[in-house]
Amino acid sequence: MDQDLPQGVHAFSPVDNPLADWPKEAPIPIRLVGPGFAPASAVPEGVKNWDYYDGAIVMVGITDGETYTVEGSGVMVAPGLVLSATHVLRDHADAIANRKLRVYCIGVRSGRRADLWAVRRSLRYAEDNSDIMFLGVELNSEISADWYVSCLAISTRAPIGETLTIVGYRCDRPDALPEPLPSSGACALSAVASREPGEMNRA
Repeated sequence: MDQDLPQGVHAFSPVDNPLADWPKEAPIPIRLVGPGFAPASAVPEGVKNWDYYDGAIVMVGITDGETYTVEGSGVMVAPGLVLSATHVLRDHADAIANRKLRVYCIGVRSGRRADLWAVRRSLRYAEDNSDIMFLGVELNSEISADWYVSCLAISTRAPIGETLTIVGYRCDRPDALPEPLPSSGACALSAVASREPGEMNRA
Protein backbone atom coordinates (compact mmCIF):
# COMPACT_ATOMS: atom_id res chain seq x y z
CA MET A 1 0.00 0.00 0.00
CA ASP A 2 1.25 3.45 -0.89
CA GLN A 3 1.93 5.27 2.36
CA ASP A 4 2.43 8.57 0.49
CA LEU A 5 -1.31 8.99 0.00
CA PRO A 6 -2.79 12.37 0.96
CA GLN A 7 -4.21 12.68 4.45
CA GLY A 8 -7.66 11.14 4.68
CA VAL A 9 -7.29 9.10 1.49
CA HIS A 10 -7.58 5.31 1.65
CA ALA A 11 -6.82 3.01 -1.27
CA PHE A 12 -7.42 -0.54 -2.42
CA SER A 13 -6.24 -2.70 -5.32
CA PRO A 14 -9.14 -4.50 -7.08
CA VAL A 15 -8.63 -8.27 -7.37
CA ASP A 16 -11.08 -10.79 -8.80
CA ASN A 17 -10.54 -13.54 -6.24
CA PRO A 18 -8.25 -12.46 -3.41
CA LEU A 19 -9.09 -15.51 -1.29
CA ALA A 20 -8.28 -18.02 -4.04
CA ASP A 21 -5.16 -19.21 -2.21
CA TRP A 22 -6.74 -19.13 1.24
CA PRO A 23 -6.57 -22.64 2.80
CA LYS A 24 -10.06 -24.16 2.73
CA GLU A 25 -9.70 -25.53 6.26
CA ALA A 26 -8.51 -22.20 7.67
CA PRO A 27 -11.21 -19.95 9.16
CA ILE A 28 -11.47 -16.29 8.18
CA PRO A 29 -9.99 -14.28 11.06
CA ILE A 30 -12.49 -11.93 12.66
CA ARG A 31 -12.02 -8.89 14.89
CA LEU A 32 -15.04 -7.60 16.80
CA VAL A 33 -15.13 -3.81 17.00
CA GLY A 34 -16.66 -2.03 19.98
CA PRO A 35 -19.52 0.29 18.99
CA GLY A 36 -18.11 3.45 20.54
CA PHE A 37 -20.23 6.02 22.35
CA ALA A 38 -20.97 9.74 22.35
CA PRO A 39 -22.86 11.86 24.90
CA ALA A 40 -26.56 12.15 24.06
CA SER A 41 -26.25 15.92 24.45
CA ALA A 42 -23.41 16.16 21.92
CA VAL A 43 -23.95 17.67 18.48
CA PRO A 44 -21.42 15.84 16.29
CA GLU A 45 -20.40 17.41 13.00
CA GLY A 46 -18.55 14.46 11.53
CA VAL A 47 -16.31 11.50 12.12
CA LYS A 48 -12.56 12.04 12.03
CA ASN A 49 -11.45 8.56 13.06
CA TRP A 50 -13.04 6.14 10.57
CA ASP A 51 -9.96 3.95 11.10
CA TYR A 52 -11.42 3.04 14.51
CA TYR A 53 -14.13 0.94 12.85
CA ASP A 54 -11.50 -0.74 10.65
CA GLY A 55 -13.93 -1.64 7.87
CA ALA A 56 -16.82 -2.77 10.08
CA ILE A 57 -18.94 0.17 8.88
CA VAL A 58 -19.09 0.26 5.10
CA MET A 59 -20.26 2.63 2.41
CA VAL A 60 -22.99 1.13 0.24
CA GLY A 61 -22.91 2.56 -3.25
CA ILE A 62 -23.69 2.00 -6.89
CA THR A 63 -21.55 2.21 -10.00
CA ASP A 64 -22.25 2.36 -13.71
CA GLY A 65 -18.66 1.37 -14.44
CA GLU A 66 -17.35 4.94 -14.48
CA THR A 67 -18.40 6.59 -11.24
CA TYR A 68 -19.20 5.32 -7.76
CA THR A 69 -21.90 7.07 -5.73
CA VAL A 70 -22.41 6.48 -2.03
CA GLU A 71 -26.08 5.83 -1.30
CA GLY A 72 -25.88 4.91 2.36
CA SER A 73 -24.24 2.75 4.99
CA GLY A 74 -24.04 -0.82 6.17
CA VAL A 75 -22.50 -2.79 8.99
CA MET A 76 -20.38 -5.91 8.53
CA VAL A 77 -21.99 -8.33 11.00
CA ALA A 78 -20.18 -11.46 9.79
CA PRO A 79 -17.60 -12.17 7.09
CA GLY A 80 -19.43 -11.56 3.81
CA LEU A 81 -22.67 -10.37 5.43
CA VAL A 82 -23.63 -6.68 5.60
CA LEU A 83 -26.67 -5.35 7.44
CA SER A 84 -28.14 -2.30 5.73
CA ALA A 85 -31.49 -0.65 5.02
CA THR A 86 -33.80 -1.32 2.09
CA HIS A 87 -34.31 2.38 1.35
CA VAL A 88 -30.59 2.76 0.57
CA LEU A 89 -30.99 0.99 -2.79
CA ARG A 90 -34.76 1.19 -3.34
CA ASP A 91 -34.61 3.92 -6.01
CA HIS A 92 -32.14 1.86 -8.07
CA ALA A 93 -33.76 -1.57 -7.71
CA ASP A 94 -34.76 -1.90 -11.38
CA ALA A 95 -31.37 -0.78 -12.73
CA ILE A 96 -29.60 -3.18 -10.36
CA ALA A 97 -31.89 -6.06 -11.37
CA ASN A 98 -31.21 -5.28 -15.05
CA ARG A 99 -27.47 -5.11 -14.32
CA LYS A 100 -27.20 -1.53 -15.51
CA LEU A 101 -25.81 -0.68 -12.08
CA ARG A 102 -23.63 -2.70 -9.75
CA VAL A 103 -23.49 -2.45 -5.98
CA TYR A 104 -20.26 -2.34 -3.99
CA CYS A 105 -19.44 -1.78 -0.34
CA ILE A 106 -16.22 -0.07 0.75
CA GLY A 107 -14.82 -0.37 4.24
CA VAL A 108 -12.18 2.10 5.44
CA ARG A 109 -9.40 0.22 7.21
CA SER A 110 -6.48 1.29 9.37
CA GLY A 111 -3.17 2.06 7.70
CA ARG A 112 -4.88 4.03 4.91
CA ARG A 113 -6.25 0.85 3.40
CA ALA A 114 -9.76 -0.01 2.28
CA ASP A 115 -11.63 -3.21 1.46
CA LEU A 116 -13.82 -3.44 -1.65
CA TRP A 117 -16.79 -5.82 -1.39
CA ALA A 118 -18.95 -6.74 -4.39
CA VAL A 119 -22.61 -7.32 -3.54
CA ARG A 120 -23.69 -10.70 -4.93
CA ARG A 121 -27.17 -11.03 -3.40
CA SER A 122 -29.59 -9.17 -1.20
CA LEU A 123 -32.26 -10.31 1.23
CA ARG A 124 -35.00 -8.26 2.81
CA TYR A 125 -38.00 -9.19 4.91
CA ALA A 126 -41.20 -9.69 2.96
CA GLU A 127 -43.22 -7.21 5.02
CA ASP A 128 -43.80 -4.02 3.03
CA ASN A 129 -42.98 -1.86 6.03
CA SER A 130 -39.65 -3.53 6.80
CA ASP A 131 -36.51 -1.53 6.11
CA ILE A 132 -34.08 -4.32 7.02
CA MET A 133 -31.80 -5.60 4.27
CA PHE A 134 -28.92 -8.04 4.30
CA LEU A 135 -26.28 -7.97 1.58
CA GLY A 136 -24.20 -11.00 0.67
CA VAL A 137 -20.82 -9.58 -0.32
CA GLU A 138 -17.64 -11.00 -1.85
CA LEU A 139 -14.20 -9.52 -1.27
CA ASN A 140 -12.80 -7.87 -4.41
CA SER A 141 -9.62 -6.23 -3.17
CA GLU A 142 -6.07 -7.30 -2.43
CA ILE A 143 -5.33 -8.66 1.04
CA SER A 144 -2.19 -8.79 3.15
CA ALA A 145 -0.77 -11.75 5.06
CA ASP A 146 -2.29 -10.43 8.30
CA TRP A 147 -5.70 -9.54 6.81
CA TYR A 148 -8.87 -10.08 8.84
CA VAL A 149 -12.52 -9.02 8.77
CA SER A 150 -13.77 -6.45 11.27
CA CYS A 151 -17.37 -6.90 12.41
CA LEU A 152 -19.85 -5.26 14.75
CA ALA A 153 -21.92 -7.71 16.76
CA ILE A 154 -25.72 -7.93 16.49
CA SER A 155 -27.71 -8.01 19.70
CA THR A 156 -31.35 -8.95 20.33
CA ARG A 157 -31.43 -6.82 23.47
CA ALA A 158 -34.00 -4.03 23.78
CA PRO A 159 -31.97 -1.44 25.72
CA ILE A 160 -34.81 0.93 26.66
CA GLY A 161 -33.46 4.16 28.14
CA GLU A 162 -29.87 3.58 27.03
CA THR A 163 -27.94 5.89 24.73
CA LEU A 164 -27.96 4.95 21.06
CA THR A 165 -25.04 6.11 18.92
CA ILE A 166 -25.65 6.45 15.19
CA VAL A 167 -22.82 6.60 12.68
CA GLY A 168 -22.63 6.15 8.93
CA TYR A 169 -21.98 7.61 5.51
CA ARG A 170 -24.35 9.81 3.59
CA CYS A 171 -24.45 11.53 0.23
CA ASP A 172 -27.89 13.11 0.09
CA ARG A 173 -27.41 16.53 -1.50
CA PRO A 174 -28.11 17.05 -5.23
CA ASP A 175 -24.83 18.94 -5.56
CA ALA A 176 -22.77 16.45 -3.54
CA LEU A 177 -19.81 14.72 -5.10
CA PRO A 178 -19.78 10.91 -5.27
CA GLU A 179 -17.77 10.59 -2.07
CA PRO A 180 -18.65 9.82 1.54
CA LEU A 181 -20.03 12.58 3.71
CA PRO A 182 -19.63 11.34 7.29
CA SER A 183 -22.55 11.77 9.61
CA SER A 184 -22.93 10.72 13.21
CA GLY A 185 -25.08 11.43 16.17
CA ALA A 186 -26.46 10.09 19.42
CA CYS A 187 -29.90 9.84 20.93
CA ALA A 188 -31.71 8.04 23.73
CA LEU A 189 -33.62 4.91 22.76
CA SER A 190 -37.19 5.19 24.04
CA ALA A 191 -38.97 2.32 22.28
CA VAL A 192 -38.29 -0.80 20.25
CA ALA A 193 -40.61 -2.18 17.58
CA SER A 194 -41.11 -5.92 17.88
CA ARG A 195 -42.92 -8.66 15.98
CA GLU A 196 -43.97 -12.18 16.79
CA PRO A 197 -41.58 -14.74 15.25
CA GLY A 198 -44.39 -16.06 13.04
CA GLU A 199 -45.01 -12.62 11.60
CA MET A 200 -41.33 -12.06 10.87
CA ASN A 201 -41.19 -15.17 8.70
CA ARG A 202 -44.49 -14.64 6.91
CA ALA A 203 -44.24 -14.29 3.10
